[in-house]
Amino acid sequence: VHSPLSPLPCESLICVPLVARGRLLGVITLGLVQSGRRYIQADLDLAEDLGRRAAMTVDNARLYQQSQKASDNLRRAVLIMGEQQQQLRTLQRLTNLVNQHLASLPDLLQVMVQSLCDAVEAAEFCCIVLNNPQCDRLILTVTTGIGTEKLRLDDALSNGEGWLNQAISTTKERG
Repeated sequence: VHSPLSPLPCESLICVPLVARGRLLGVITLGLVQSGRRYIQADLDLAEDLGRRAAMTVDNARLYQQSQKASDNLRRAVLIMGEQQQQLRTLQRLTNLVNQHLASLPDLLQVMVQSLCDAVEAAEFCCIVLNNPQCDRLILTVTTGIGTEKLRLDDALSNGEGWLNQAISTTKERG
């Protein structure tokens, strides 16, 4: 007998809700179309039991996915915290170095460029250029790393027109 509520011309139909923790997750529908058989109470009882088990399985799978996602987020957060701790350690090390070497600016600068070069991944050299107030000019003060013996910043520093001077003046304008 075709039911107006059934999408198929079923002779017998069972619809069982999938409910877990008081929430409707879905519905299981079983139908008999051509067999001439009708569902009985034992079929309904079995379908309801299977529906409860299926709902628990679906709910557990969703909970597992949520816990995996939370675990992945936690792992990412731990990695970010590790990176931030490394940055804080570097800053603390630099602060300690500054405090230790305040009496000797050249020693302090040398320790700073070495620490910066070590702290910044893939940095092969580091230099510090300071403004010399006596001549009002940037002077290459200290370097460390690969190829620094060949480092010539004359063009970068020349008469306010070099690229380093331009970078500094652009920074001053923004600041």
